[in-house]
Amino acid sequence: AEVSPRISAEDLIDLCELTGPAQFKTPVKRPKAVKTKIVAVDIRSNEDFSRGHVPGSINVPYSSVFGPDGELLQCPSTNALAGYKSRVVVILSNISKNAAK
Repeated sequence: AEVSPRISAEDLIDLCELTGPAQFKTPVKRPKAVKTKIVAVDIRSNEDFSRGHVPGSINVPYSSVFGPDGELLQCPSTNALAGYKSRVVVILSNISKNAAK
C-alpha cells in the first residue's frame, strides 16, 4: 500500500466527490453516479466517534483492532473494511502517532 501523509484540500475534495465554491467552508456532496474513490476510517474510540465524526466515515477504534505487538486483529471492524478494497483510505485520528502506524 502506498503511504501519502499529505494531500491538498483540493485533492481531498475531489476524492470525496464534493463540490462547491472554494469560499464555502463545507462543500456539498455530488450526486451519486458511481462508487466513491475514498473511504474515511476513524480510528478514535467509540465514545469520541459518537460525539462527532465525518459523515460516512467508518469507526475502527485503534485500541480494539491492533494487538500489543501492532498486528492487525481479525474482528467485525476490520472485516467490514474488506468491502472497500481498491479505494483510497483516509485515516482520521485525534492522536497523530496512531494515524502514522
